[in-house]
Formats: sequence, C-alpha cells, structure tokens
Amino acid sequence: MKNDIEVRLSYKFGDKKRNIRVSGEFDDENISLCAAVTEKNIIARIVSRIPVEIVKFSVTLPYVFDTDDKIFLNGWQSNTECCERDAFSKKSVISSASQRLAAQGDYSFKKYPDAKGAYHGWSYAYIRNDLTYKLFCSLNEKTGFTAITFDVKNSAVILEKETEGLVIDGEYSLMDAAIYEGSEDEEFSAWFTSLDVKRTSAEPMRGYTTKYSYYMDFDEQALDEDLSKISTEDYELYLIDEGYETAAGDWTFAETEKFPSAMKSAVDRIHKKGFKAGV
Repeated sequence: MKNDIEVRLSYKFGDKKRNIRVSGEFDDENISLCAAVTEKNIIARIVSRIPVEIVKFSVTLPYVFDTDDKIFLNGWQSNTECCERDAFSKKSVISSASQRLAAQGDYSFKKYPDAKGAYHGWSYAYIRNDLTYKLFCSLNEKTGFTAITFDVKNSAVILEKETEGLVIDGEYSLMDAAIYEGSEDEEFSAWFTSLDVKRTSAEPMRGYTTKYSYYMDFDEQALDEDLSKISTEDYELYLIDEGYETAAGDWTFAETEKFPSAMKSAVDRIHKKGFKAGV
C-alpha cells in the first residue's frame, strides 16, 4: 500500500483528550499502538498503561473508483437498506423505505453524509468491476463492529471501529481486517476460510418475507391474504418476520390477539399452500 494511508486514533484519559496520527508504531506515556497496513491486511493492537477511553479509531485507504465500478455495503443487521449500486450513483443516500426503518436500523446513531458519493456499511463491503471483486472485511467483530465507508468523491475507503463508551486497561485488538481480490467465489471463500467458517451444503432457495410488506402490522388476516396471492412458482419459502411477537426482541411467544389460532396453525396453513415455513 502507498504511504498516503491514514491511521488515526482519538482517546481520552482523565479529563484530557488526545488525537494522534499513527505511522506504524506509536508510544506515549499512556499507550502503545502498533498498526500494520498492507495490501491484504489491516491489523491494529493497542496496550494501555492506564484506563483510557477509545473515542475513535479509523484507517483511510486511497482508492480511485472507476465509472464502471459497482459497490455493495452490508447493512446494520437486517434493518438497513443495502443493495449493489453504481459507485457514482446519484441516488439519495437514504430512501423513503429506509426512513421507515429508522427506528431499527443504524439511522438513529450513525451519521449519514449530506452529500452524495459516500456510502457506509458494516463488517464487509465490496467493489465490483465486471467479474472482479475487491472485498473489504472484518476478521473480528467481537471487539466492536467495523464500519466501512466508500467515499467515492474523495477517492477513499475508510474502515472505522465502533468504540463508543469503550474503556480499555491493558491489551486490546482495535482492528483485524482483510482485503481480498478475485472472483466472487474466490474472495468470499478466502474470507470464510480465514474465519474458519465451513461452506454450507444447503442449496439456495427463493423466499418471501413479510418484513417489508407489513413491518409490525402482521396478523392472521395478513397471512391469509398473502397466501391467496403468492405462488410456489415464485417462492419456495414463506418467512414470517416481525409483527407476530408480543414485544420487539422477544421472539418466543406470539401475540394472541394477532394470532388467536397460535403459530402452529399459521405454519400448517403455510405448508398446506406448498411453501416451507420460516419464522
């Protein structure tokens, strides 16, 4: 990688704050930081001598986007809009559909740029030019989620560790990420191998989810209306997402007012129509 890589750390100790730009290794009276950035890896380790709060850690890589590039950035869990798009797309950063998800996605805590040309995602993202992919991916999210930004306008890829409220006292892994380039199968296989994730033997299937049609407004009547409209020629799986539960985040019990016949009856009706059922 070129020397115009930028590694930045901001941390607090006591009532003081220190902003530093790192080139390889850094030492002061409070911390030691080692940041190694190559064409294939980003590894950053910190050792604190006193308790310190990590405010921000980021690595900025130079990258000149091509007009034929397509980009994809993984969303925040399943609640953030994410799709492959043209790198120089003039589409608004936040669509009306995304606004509907604002209470559940990352829109409430992650600042979205006002200008077009900068897009962010979490944990992994890729740039595709024809059949060649360049994958930027985290190898460790246990120490904090990794935000990845494609800043097309300023020709940069930025990886930033989510560290709000993180206080460390001792050794800590700030970032462990990889960069792979090749075909789609090659790069994702390399990532999964690094994570020791075995390739699934399950075959892909086409599915319908209630999420984006109903959000939380889903009940037995909506289920029956769906099953009267959709066909097994188009979908193999019917997935009940949100709306059935007694409270958001508690997926164990169905709300009896919405599903008076209970979930077993709902699943039986899905099966009767020839679909596999999912919750």
